[in-house]
Amino acid sequence: MEQSTTDMMMLDVADQEQQQRSEEVTSMLDGSMVDKKNTSDQNCDDASTITSTTSLNVYAIPDRTLIHLFGMNAFPIAYGFLISSFGLIVLPLESERMWPEKQALLLACFLAICGVSQLNGPVTGYFSDRSIDHPWGKRRPYLFFAAIIAVPSLGMMSWSSANKDVGSYFLFFTLAMLSLNVMYTAYSGALTDLVNEKQRGLANGLLGAFQVLGASAGMGCFSLFLELDASYPLFAILVCVTVLISLWAFTEETPQMRRARTKRKKEEDSDERNFIIGGGNNETTTGTSTTLDDWTWREIRECYWIDRHEHYDFYIVFVSRTLYYMGVSAQTFMLFYFRDVIHQNDDTFDAQADISLLALIGQLTGGIVCVPMGLLSDRIGRKLLIYLSSAVIVLSYIGFAFIARDRSTAFIFGAVYGIGNGAYLSVDYALAVDTLPSKNEAARYLGIWGVGVFIGTLFGPLLIGPALVLFGDSGRRNAITGVAEYEISGYIAILMVGNACILLGAFLISYIKSSR
Repeated sequence: MEQSTTDMMMLDVADQEQQQRSEEVTSMLDGSMVDKKNTSDQNCDDASTITSTTSLNVYAIPDRTLIHLFGMNAFPIAYGFLISSFGLIVLPLESERMWPEKQALLLACFLAICGVSQLNGPVTGYFSDRSIDHPWGKRRPYLFFAAIIAVPSLGMMSWSSANKDVGSYFLFFTLAMLSLNVMYTAYSGALTDLVNEKQRGLANGLLGAFQVLGASAGMGCFSLFLELDASYPLFAILVCVTVLISLWAFTEETPQMRRARTKRKKEEDSDERNFIIGGGNNETTTGTSTTLDDWTWREIRECYWIDRHEHYDFYIVFVSRTLYYMGVSAQTFMLFYFRDVIHQNDDTFDAQADISLLALIGQLTGGIVCVPMGLLSDRIGRKLLIYLSSAVIVLSYIGFAFIARDRSTAFIFGAVYGIGNGAYLSVDYALAVDTLPSKNEAARYLGIWGVGVFIGTLFGPLLIGPALVLFGDSGRRNAITGVAEYEISGYIAILMVGNACILLGAFLISYIKSSR
């Protein structure tokens, strides 16, 4: 009996010990699962503030100083200066100088080159995104070597202009435009790589402000002192200076830096955590393959395609931006508007001077609001500012259509338009980055996003021009020149068509879910 009692006590003790060990094992497993879950949750949280575009392993993007952000956004000054000067002053004057009998046709060909050259953006971005092993990083080589082509091309354009050689001017102008767009694509990708989400609105505001500043400076220089022959050396110097500043500011992670950081991370992190964060090796990426040697023609073709189901938000951004530029292309006809409405029956006016002043006023008011609106978008989101900027432009178009009948009033509504356009420019890039399908392919997708400008400015006038003729041509002709003059009803029609495009673009933004 005593032996039986002793045996039972020993069995109870053994059962308790086994239960205790079982509880300890369960606790360890639960703790491991909790640790894994916490680690996984932490990684998900970190994913919102990191980028995988400049390295193969994930790392946090630090806040940039204001000076650093200024340096990153130096190139848009040159870009805005050149594009506005070419479009409004240089190309019209060169067309008149080199082919006076067919100046309108030559100008149309030059403007077509400006538009078509933007189509190199997606394929440039595609290869830039894959240049992960270049010792300078992914973006700086494209910025530097494109500048090497652009600067001599601008110099040769001066020679072609002086000799009135249309053929060589066409060649070097094409090279200059292609190079400028390569540089802009590289710049856009670098800005995405190097600026975190918290500072994205500020960076976008600086982008818009500096581009408008460059455009305003171009108009001001030509208005005050700059002659056509002297403009080309100034263009080349400006490109050199801003590219050098941007090369300094683009602190990209090189392959050597990436290997050193990966080595330090391996030493600091456990194998399990390194697998979760880095994917278990040094080749973690998302999207397509990321080397220059591994590409296909099929992927090149896909650079110009957005799947509206797979990348719905980015597709909406692209369509909305295209509609926006279709709407603002109504500005193309403002020269005729001033001639037929503001200065009706007045043959002493200088329409070109009025349009230059109108553009300068709009650029200045737009530049003033860019940075504040960019900062505000970081707080309240991008979509609300798209709505507000679109509404301001619509109001300015209504003013031009129904109220402005003298220069002063027209300039006031030009200033209102500039505020709306500046507010839009301060957030459209940030909205595109917010909805990028892949941060690893940022430059490629931003290249597609840039094509929206080309499509909008191409098809906008094709839609708006016939509306002017249909609703405004009453057969009235200028008594001296015999040029057709249009009624106010035609200008009301084109401004309302522009409003419809802008409002539709703003409405589509409401369907975006991945950005505020």
